[in-house]
Amino acid sequence: MSAKEALMWDVNNGMSVTMAAEVHGVKRSCAYKWVDRYRRLGLAGLEEMSRAPEYSPNRISQTLVTELVELKRKHPRFGPAKLATMLEVRHGEHVMAASTAGELLARHGLVSKRRAQRSTGSIEHRPFEVAGAGDSMTTDFKGQFRMGNKAFCYPLTIADPFSRYVFAIDALASTEMAGAMAGFERVFREFGIPRQMINDNGTPFCSSHALGGLTQLSRWWIELGIIPMRIQRGHPEQNGVHERMHRTFKDWIIDHPRANLRTHQRSFNLFRSEFNNVRPHQSLGQKPPASAVKPYRPFSSRPGPFEYDTTMMVRPVRSKGYRRCADLHERGSHRDKHWVAADRPRRLVDPLRRRPSRLSRRPCTTGAKPTARETPTQNHSR
Repeated sequence: MSAKEALMWDVNNGMSVTMAAEVHGVKRSCAYKWVDRYRRLGLAGLEEMSRAPEYSPNRISQTLVTELVELKRKHPRFGPAKLATMLEVRHGEHVMAASTAGELLARHGLVSKRRAQRSTGSIEHRPFEVAGAGDSMTTDFKGQFRMGNKAFCYPLTIADPFSRYVFAIDALASTEMAGAMAGFERVFREFGIPRQMINDNGTPFCSSHALGGLTQLSRWWIELGIIPMRIQRGHPEQNGVHERMHRTFKDWIIDHPRANLRTHQRSFNLFRSEFNNVRPHQSLGQKPPASAVKPYRPFSSRPGPFEYDTTMMVRPVRSKGYRRCADLHERGSHRDKHWVAADRPRRLVDPLRRRPSRLSRRPCTTGAKPTARETPTQNHSR
């Protein structure tokens, strides 16, 4: 028997309310309250009742709660902050705080707790700077995964690190250069050419067997006037904006399994449309990337001519990095070594070869030391 029931037992057996309150160690007002509830509701009146006010002018209406729940079920990967922003855009005014949206979703069992993550220490600064929208692009291959037909899919992603806008997600069967170059050309024709392309050291962006790590793809970027910017090996956090998009993209792939490349490509297009036009981003003030993206400089499929300093001699270089000995007699003896530049720099490195070109880097015996833009040649007088 609880203390309340014992007090009511004494009152029902003829003890006064004042005496029962003194016996059970409660105030007389509290005892009268319990007696009144017992007479009106019976034993149910002795249970603890809600202390919430019966009327609250700032209470969220049931209509908004229903809209919030429907949005959450439509976008299960969106958090309360993004959903509250979407409701604000829909109604044209502030409707609820992100914390309120989180509590309402928790009441409906639509919030899953995240696993606690240990701190990995400080993050190193990126070796590049993004000037703003329309300046840089990031690219990477999302980790391969098996499709319904048991084959692998290699998604190629291209995005703007400033506006978070995703330009392309191509479902490819491999990381070969041909498929990647076709995707980049399509993006360049539609959106323009960036000042720099930020990528990791994987294929087909970089090759450990070529001089300077250049590949046919990165050489094509240079010809178009794009500066390849590689992050440090083993430091994907330096391209953290792109990797964060990959995490959201991974959740989409898990929720939308498909059988082959064609069906996955249609699914990727839906994800890109939602990511660019619907999903609010905290770094953009809870606005979608489409509101911040800007055009790049126009694309030209024919690269412009290379320009060299007037103090440099322009000579062709053979596929192995050699120059004809006859060219050395044009200005003085063949014993005089001159620093020259190649009018076809693509031949300095042959990406199809599996080892670097044989390009001499020995110091000169006559003349000034070359600058970083000049290229030394090799003497074959012997």
